[in-house]
Amino acid sequence: MPPDADSLNITFDLLQRAESTPQKPALILSGNDINYQTLNKWVWQATHHLYDSNVREGQVVSTLMKNELLRIIYSLAIMRLGATLLPVTNGLTQAQMRRLHKEASTQHIATDISLTSNALNIIKVSSTTNWKNSGHFSSSILSKNPVSYCIIVFGSGSTGTQKLIPQTHAQLRKRCRIAFPPSQLEENQRVLSLTNTEFAAGINRLLSIIHIGGAMAVADASVKSLKEYCDRKGITTLFSSVFHIETILAEITDEQPSTISSLKSLRLSGSSISMELRNRIREKITPHLHISYGANECGRISIATPPQVYECENSVGYPLPGVEVEIFDSQLNKLGNGVRGHIRVRSRGISSHYINDANATKKSFRDGWFYTGDIGEISPEGDIRHFGRSDRMMIFNGINIHPIELEKIVKAIPGVKDVVALPLKNSVHQDIPICVVTLDTNTTINSETVLQLASERLGFMAPKEIVVLNKIPRNDNGKLQAKELLRLVNEYLKQRT
Repeated sequence: MPPDADSLNITFDLLQRAESTPQKPALILSGNDINYQTLNKWVWQATHHLYDSNVREGQVVSTLMKNELLRIIYSLAIMRLGATLLPVTNGLTQAQMRRLHKEASTQHIATDISLTSNALNIIKVSSTTNWKNSGHFSSSILSKNPVSYCIIVFGSGSTGTQKLIPQTHAQLRKRCRIAFPPSQLEENQRVLSLTNTEFAAGINRLLSIIHIGGAMAVADASVKSLKEYCDRKGITTLFSSVFHIETILAEITDEQPSTISSLKSLRLSGSSISMELRNRIREKITPHLHISYGANECGRISIATPPQVYECENSVGYPLPGVEVEIFDSQLNKLGNGVRGHIRVRSRGISSHYINDANATKKSFRDGWFYTGDIGEISPEGDIRHFGRSDRMMIFNGINIHPIELEKIVKAIPGVKDVVALPLKNSVHQDIPICVVTLDTNTTINSETVLQLASERLGFMAPKEIVVLNKIPRNDNGKLQAKELLRLVNEYLKQRT
């Protein structure tokens, strides 16, 4: 596609697939596959439904749905109209939802659940919707070159502060071009994303799969075994979080085949991934592990592939085509290879700002660069080494302590299931490092044992206290819910005193 076509409506990819490969699978359902011709027809029907419900180009429409298939269809329909999609997760409270809709200037909600609102137009959708137009579609309602945002991404950020990230059709199209490694573009991709289209990652994967002409699996509640599902449906690429991978590993018994034979790529992101977990994945699921690094603000940044993923725990691979990465110091000076500092990224698909947040925009977007807030370095070989968030870095008695280093050591202690390192603020020591852990069900270790073993392995950098919780709060994408974790830690410390 020539550069001047970048601003075309992102759903032109679907229109072109429906014309050039109409019978090729687009969606993999629990029953039969749905081809591109049928998916395009469904999206046209939903587009007319939205238009008849007074949705117009430039307006913001949120999706709040339990049915993933309907969410996919209506998300694409919103984009086709030239309206702006605001995906809403079912886990938000009513207060959070009201604040989100106010800040995003939402005018409509497309939903398959029971809702009432005095301020917003509720558009009820269901699998039995009586489509007004069953076969003939008016192309006049398609926005060819939308001037409004394609998507507004709701992100909490590592600190829990709400951010609204706008993404244009052109930015998303550019991201689609680098979403899959070149080695995967020649194959008929059958992709399962365990992060659904409630989240920006799921939406971006949907668009990227359509862009390459692959098929996206829609796994519903009837799926009891993800491994069996992947085998049966011939899944070639699996996008997952650490949380979901642990679920798959837990269901695999010694009697079952040791790998998912159809998988050509297992893509992990969103959490630090220990070498111990990588080796279990290689033994029980697939040797084709890929670890990717990216952000909602700029899309994919890099990807690490075998054998690299089994050789260096902190490597997140080499920058993808069209992505430039630099390491800089506190004075914004570029650092050389092998020197640890802050990470900034420049790419064709980068967002330009946060909505209604000038301070955060000024901090994160400067001179075409996105400042990720991550700590890293570029190795002499040119791959990116990731060492966690800069805003989580602790300074204990004048010494910088990177949480990822504590987390890696504590996670390696037998019996520790999950771990997060964080600071307790102190007027004398600045940041007192502690670790919050969850323990395996049958383990005999306790907080004192973990603290002793961590001290033996980390010395002066060791956590000064271990807090044991039943569960560390994370969202479905594996991202830490920082505010909720701090609340639980404070409750724990109050009970102790």
